[in-house]
Amino acid sequence: MPLLIYAVTSWLGGLFAALIAHRQDGVVSWWPAVASLALVGLGSGVFARRHQRASLVRAALVAVHVAALLVGDAAARQARACRVALGREPSLRVAIDERIEPGGRVTGVASGSGLTRGCRVFVSMRVSSGRAPAGSVVLATGTQRVTDRGLLIDAEVRETGDHDFLRAWRGRTGETIDTLFGRNAALVRALLIADQDGIAPDVRDRFADAGLVHLLSISGLHVTIIAEALLTLASACRIPRRMASAASLLVVMLYVGLIGAPAPAVRSAVMLSTVSVTNLLQRPVHPWTALALGAVIPSVDPTVVGDLGWQLSVGGMAALVAARALLRRLRLADPAGQANRTRRALLRWFRGLTGVRAWLARELLTGVIATLVTAPLVAWTFGRVSVVAPLSNLAAGPIVALLQPALFLTLVLAPWPIAARLVVDASAQLIELLDAVATWTAMAPYASLHVAPTLSGAMCAGVAAAAVVWATSARRWMPGVLIACAALTTAVWLPALLRGPGRLEMHVLDVGQGDAIALRTPRGRWVLVDAGRRWEGGDAGRRVVVPYVQRRSGAVAAFVLSHAHDDHMGGAVSLLRALRPARWWEPAFISSSERYRATLLAVREA
Repeated sequence: MPLLIYAVTSWLGGLFAALIAHRQDGVVSWWPAVASLALVGLGSGVFARRHQRASLVRAALVAVHVAALLVGDAAARQARACRVALGREPSLRVAIDERIEPGGRVTGVASGSGLTRGCRVFVSMRVSSGRAPAGSVVLATGTQRVTDRGLLIDAEVRETGDHDFLRAWRGRTGETIDTLFGRNAALVRALLIADQDGIAPDVRDRFADAGLVHLLSISGLHVTIIAEALLTLASACRIPRRMASAASLLVVMLYVGLIGAPAPAVRSAVMLSTVSVTNLLQRPVHPWTALALGAVIPSVDPTVVGDLGWQLSVGGMAALVAARALLRRLRLADPAGQANRTRRALLRWFRGLTGVRAWLARELLTGVIATLVTAPLVAWTFGRVSVVAPLSNLAAGPIVALLQPALFLTLVLAPWPIAARLVVDASAQLIELLDAVATWTAMAPYASLHVAPTLSGAMCAGVAAAAVVWATSARRWMPGVLIACAALTTAVWLPALLRGPGRLEMHVLDVGQGDAIALRTPRGRWVLVDAGRRWEGGDAGRRVVVPYVQRRSGAVAAFVLSHAHDDHMGGAVSLLRALRPARWWEPAFISSSERYRATLLAVREA
């Protein structure tokens, strides 16, 4: 690999370690930073041996990592300070993403002024009164709560007269998508304008079980498909290659800017630009160099390394480049020169494949490597690892390759409703087919393994994923395989070596309105009291309580429901199904709540 990829890996690893250090239950913990520094020190020592100035290269890589740790720490502290400072303001200026009506919910970005000038914080707002079109800058006044992601506000709003052009465009486009696509609008919004808020939890779970959850956000794959479709159209129109490349790149850049420049799309646009420019100059660039540039440029905002879309985009592209390198080595390898009989037979079989069989073998191998590399991220975020991901992606890939250009064409034709409707009708079957692939593969026996990795286990799995990438690209693959095996062994056995705290602990979880309290016994078991609130599309049990308990291991001995109000039992059903408490205690108050009745039915089923 080029030196640049090692430097970028060192930089991004430092930002990521600093971000993790600030996510330890609100307390800054520097052990992730120390562990990452040790890994960089060891890795740079191995890499530097190939260079004449080994000590200088090693020192430079370590210095880059230390600088990233400092920058990431400063960015995390600044982000937290902005959330706290804006959370104390009596009213906030918020640029909203969607049209708002009384009783509705909307997301946006709050901007500071005066002492908080320069602060920009994500806001999720429930509107008690006021109306405003999408893209408006409103003055929100009401109760504010600070979360790890931003601010929750129950607010009265009024327009200020200012507007955000990009948010207004996205809002109008979203309304157009709702009108054209009906019940498929939530999926189309995710694929076209990077809006995932409307995706139902069961749909997200289905795609996660199938290993297709990366399709629910604008990623490098979507941008690349659009670019390739534009080049194919230009070639059919006999437009010169250079002019077509420049035009498609310009369209892609404009599209990425209009949808808000999400980090995965920026990564893909940078890679496309790098490859296109270097090819025009007849100086082809190494794939790892293009990936390094695409990964590091979005980190101008250091907190981007915590964005799941960016993580999956970079990890998936690294797996793709590594798979191509492995395939190239397999094609060039000489079976006769292999000492191992099994290896000789496998190489002869692989090199003998042609046509569809060769394509299937290549795609399956690429899918397996991509699944292994992205598994730690998916396991940490969604609590599962899809076993069928290579097969589901093999089936879904051609569908998305046809669907994405059609949806993009719908966006272009939106000012002409009749023409847009024709494309919508043509793409409806593709959308249904994509959902069917996710449904069928998710229903397969043992399609996904439900896991709850601890932070240390997830980091060990991340080291294993990096080692797999290294093994596929290095001249000697055995050291990478050994490191991956050692890291996975540590991830599996480390939780078993951890004992209970030896004392009674009370963990009071931040679920916004309502309560969720976890008592941990001296022997490491749990008694849970209440499960927080529920909202449209999720609940605190699923979002907060279940991951918190699972990542610390230990059986749930009992669940205690203090009373049947929604902000205390909203997440109870999710908690019951995921954690399976041995006992359920409650005061059995008489209540007419339908949600309470549904909770009791779930208890009876369990």
